[in-house]
Amino acid sequence: MLRCGYTLSGFTFNDHGRDARATLLPTTKIKTLIIALIGVGGVLLMLAATRYGIGVYPDSTVYLDAARNLAAGSGLRVLSGRTGELIPLTHYPPLYSAVLALIAEGGTSLVSAARILNATLFGGNIILTGIAIWFYARDSFWLPVMGSILALTAVDVAGGHSIALAEPLFVFLTIIGLLSLARYLERRQRRWVLAAALATALSLLTRYVGVTTVITGCLVLLAAAARLMRAETPPPSGRNGRALRRILLDTLLFGVISTLPILSWAVSFRSVFSSAGDRQFAFHLFSLRQFVSGSSTVAQWFLLGKVSGGLRVTGFLIQIVIVGGLIVFLRRGDRVPLSVELAGRATMLPQILGGFILVNIVLLVFTASFVDADTVFDSRSLLPVHFATIILGLVVARDIYVRSRAQPARMALVVLAMLLLCSQSLRLAGWFIRTSSDGQGYASRTWIESETIRAVQQQPPNILIYSNGYDAIHYLTGRSARLIPEKIVHGTGRVNINHDRELDEMKNDLNEHRGMLVYFHNLSERTYLPSEDELRSRLSPQVRNLNDGSIFEILTK
Repeated sequence: MLRCGYTLSGFTFNDHGRDARATLLPTTKIKTLIIALIGVGGVLLMLAATRYGIGVYPDSTVYLDAARNLAAGSGLRVLSGRTGELIPLTHYPPLYSAVLALIAEGGTSLVSAARILNATLFGGNIILTGIAIWFYARDSFWLPVMGSILALTAVDVAGGHSIALAEPLFVFLTIIGLLSLARYLERRQRRWVLAAALATALSLLTRYVGVTTVITGCLVLLAAAARLMRAETPPPSGRNGRALRRILLDTLLFGVISTLPILSWAVSFRSVFSSAGDRQFAFHLFSLRQFVSGSSTVAQWFLLGKVSGGLRVTGFLIQIVIVGGLIVFLRRGDRVPLSVELAGRATMLPQILGGFILVNIVLLVFTASFVDADTVFDSRSLLPVHFATIILGLVVARDIYVRSRAQPARMALVVLAMLLLCSQSLRLAGWFIRTSSDGQGYASRTWIESETIRAVQQQPPNILIYSNGYDAIHYLTGRSARLIPEKIVHGTGRVNINHDRELDEMKNDLNEHRGMLVYFHNLSERTYLPSEDELRSRLSPQVRNLNDGSIFEILTK
């Protein structure tokens, strides 16, 4: 066997098996300790960044409301913006809210439970990133450490963990599922496919987008079966035949176990509440705005930070061309796949991650085109893709580095890694200063000290309220409120043909019950709702102007 070695900062990359293990064994404990310390540092960083409380945004109020009602014995129920009443949680899966309620059983508040959980998950996801790279590059000391550091310093990763949302738990479970799949394909031990199925089932109970892991897992398992079939002609028999039957059975087990819990939950809600969800299918073409948003988000993962959106998109395309050109150049004349390990063992981890990224992008485009016209390709929706990109990018960069005979190319990779680390660290420092100086969303001083919120608190307890910020009112005051009628149907992007009738019904309702309409000025992103001027013109109300909102009262004629 060809024997070769490369050194980087005193650590050796070897491809001669036993010698490599002997060389790297003394550093294993040090590497483990460093990755663990980086994870602990992430937990402390997140706790410090959220010292004024975890961020609370509109979707956060849904999770917290469901957890609060579950802890109170009312089940997973949330406030309906249409009726102002509690309805079953179906728009989101139940696991994140259930975990929050379980933590709160210890006596802590739900907001504190979310803060502790997400900080812990931040550290866990940092460690899992290092472990994933370690699993592939077993003979590398710095690569897993670099992966953990990049996960720690990525601003959108930190930001995603600083808000009471389900994405951190979803990422944690997804990485475990993907690593278990890779382990199964290497060792063909059923316990690993069962572990992958269990982690995937839990991720699907956390976010519906967990179906991407189900699809990815089934595809890679079927691809492994196809490789076995191609290994023998005529069709496999004997040992290969048994292996083929086993992997097909394991594929079936993975698909059934990973989807059974969410299907059981959906069927349960359908039988009790006659509804397994509230999402509508309607065609709305994937827009240029959404493409620009996605490419801008991805560009920020590399060397671009706070620059204009157009410049980020341009930079994103340039970076893609450079990376693609580098790979093509280094592969020219070399027929050995990049995914072959130097230790002589092939791993499916890069293929699994690549498939996961592709399936996620396809599903997001499908969702934006058929399910939710307001789907935004932002740091939240692309957070699982970012983690997969960090891992995949480093293992591919490691293969390129080791196989390249050109020292300048190797140095270029090292310099790019250092530039990326410096760029992310500077941006993280700015994010930390901003985040730790105030709360986020409805937990910020702007909302907590809101004059309009105070005015709502001073009203009689059972007064009827309509608002463009019904969720903010419910979260900050505990009062029920209803959403004002939509001008554009949120989700489909189509004009609400019943808008005029619904406005008349709201006006009569307010008049009959002597209610009030509360309009917040700092919710400009809700463009699917009528503007304040449109409401003034249509309702002819008596208006009380406040510094951050207006309160409408309908005059009885």
